[in-house]
Amino acid sequence: REMWRQGYLCDVTLQSCDGQSYPCHRIFLSAFSDSLKSLLGQAFREGQQIQQGEAIEIAATGDAVGAFLCLLYGEAADITVDVAMELLRLAEAYDLKELVAQVESELRASLDVSIALQLLQQIHALGHTDLRQACETEIARSFESCVTMIGFTKLSAPQVARILVRNDLWVTREEIVLQGLFIWIKAGTDRKTHFGTLLQNIDFRSLWTENLKRLVVFAQSMGQDGFELQSSADEALKLLQRNYDHRPYRRCLEDWSPELGSFSRWYSWGIWVAGDWSPGPHRAMQTKSFCSHQGHFYIAGGDLTRWKPSASHGHCLVAKDVGTVERVAISPQGEVYLIMRRNAFPSFRYELWVYDSHETLEQDQPTTVVETDAGSWINDCSCSPDGAFYMLWGNMSSAWDGVTRLSGSNLVPVPVNFPPGFVPDKIFASRGEVLYIAGHTEDENSDSDSSEMYMERLILRVDPGQSEPVVVGQGQGNVPYGLFVTDAGKIYMATHSRIEIFNPGDTTAVRMLDLCVLPMALLVQEEALYVLGISGPVWKFAFPPAIELE
Repeated sequence: REMWRQGYLCDVTLQSCDGQSYPCHRIFLSAFSDSLKSLLGQAFREGQQIQQGEAIEIAATGDAVGAFLCLLYGEAADITVDVAMELLRLAEAYDLKELVAQVESELRASLDVSIALQLLQQIHALGHTDLRQACETEIARSFESCVTMIGFTKLSAPQVARILVRNDLWVTREEIVLQGLFIWIKAGTDRKTHFGTLLQNIDFRSLWTENLKRLVVFAQSMGQDGFELQSSADEALKLLQRNYDHRPYRRCLEDWSPELGSFSRWYSWGIWVAGDWSPGPHRAMQTKSFCSHQGHFYIAGGDLTRWKPSASHGHCLVAKDVGTVERVAISPQGEVYLIMRRNAFPSFRYELWVYDSHETLEQDQPTTVVETDAGSWINDCSCSPDGAFYMLWGNMSSAWDGVTRLSGSNLVPVPVNFPPGFVPDKIFASRGEVLYIAGHTEDENSDSDSSEMYMERLILRVDPGQSEPVVVGQGQGNVPYGLFVTDAGKIYMATHSRIEIFNPGDTTAVRMLDLCVLPMALLVQEEALYVLGISGPVWKFAFPPAIELE
């Protein structure tokens, strides 16, 4: 090596394709393989060139030839991906198996998704199946970042197919896989011919229902090119309508629901955005309700706290030793309604405190206080988008349950003919003063000492001016813990550790999500579901993103 460094007794010169010359020792190189021995011997033209003092031309760049000699002489070399590919070609050409293993080992040690994409574009010419598999594994592990790189669009159709078909492809949603395919197709004018074949590697039944509907419309706009896409999306939608239970193809997507499609088990934990994990000195052991107004969450659980999403702590607005804040509702105009419980069971009494603005709330000066009779209770409350405030309440002595609306400083009964045995638990006031009431009926044959009592759940819709409710949802199980209705009429209901959905016109519940927390209330806004946990935190569950179609 020292003699080579000094250029001492070098008797042959290797010349790269870009004209760089590298002196070396003929006998030393000949000892590495029979191929090099033949190249540098007397039998070939190169041998005669050596005798005449001419350089031997090597079909590689100067950087590659320099690195080639460094590795053979045991010298460290700075090797880029392009140089490594040239080295592999040289090592294969001259039957240098140890050099092949050394270069592959160094490539594996430094392999990331960017290098893997570069290697995969060139490696097909070498036939290195082990290195190809290592590259594909790295791409599968980092697929979400991979599809944003220009190198992904340079892969061939067979290479893309080998990646998409893998069940160990790591993605947060199957939509990412389809989006990656769209990116690849768009990058070349001649790639539409591969579209239908590559679509067979997409698990369409793992897609979000709304995205499947978008795909159907988009496929129709594609004409004949969209036939396979529309067929696959239509088939997935039909299976959903048959209550088909799907097992996701990708191993990283462990759970599935008809509403959300496939997702990882970590999604069920949600993302914390507000609320404490443990009750403070003035808080009840269970939070009861929350609402959102002007970018803040208001949580009622003994006291009333206001939280900015993801802030490290909240601001206590109302904390009372003489009463407990059990529920909160805020109108779009900023009026704040608090349900306060005074004293303890059995002599408790509820009061409704109304603040006409956030300024009076900050000063803890309610503008209206409405008292209820002793022995009355309030199950829930809701404020409509039009600003009307409603309560579900009852009286222990008369065993009466009903709906009231706040008019001025008076609670006015709203006539509703509940079904026999129906116990209202939750109320939601929607636009146009349409009321939705969720409740349960207990089976007379159930064991009253059992913690899991058999119950029939009902969701009733009460239209303005009507006393006869319409059943819009029904099922069996635990009592409702939370209720929310979108402007489109989709109903979200929280039960014991589960979120269910009732689509407009369908009274049968569709499972959305099994939670890892016990929910006390929920709301839907800004493409996300927010759930209030029993001990105080608010968890965010983002809906799947709409797939981008061009």
